[in-house]
Amino acid sequence: MSIGDPAMDFADLLDSYGRAFVEIILASYLPERDTTFLQRASFYAGFMPFHEVLFGLIESDESHIQRGVKRIQQALAE
Repeated sequence: MSIGDPAMDFADLLDSYGRAFVEIILASYLPERDTTFLQRASFYAGFMPFHEVLFGLIESDESHIQRGVKRIQQALAE
């Protein structure tokens, strides 16, 4: 448990499953959300490829490193 932005909790879901899925989940989410909640979750989701590279480095898992780098390259090309 930590104190932080609750939108961070939805970043991985947004990254993995997309906005439509997250909106379904948020329909049952009890804490009140402000108007920038999804915008912040999307911002945090943008860091997921970097987290994947870091995880790969920590775990010595080349597949995570390669997948994360590929996603970073794709994001920069957009």
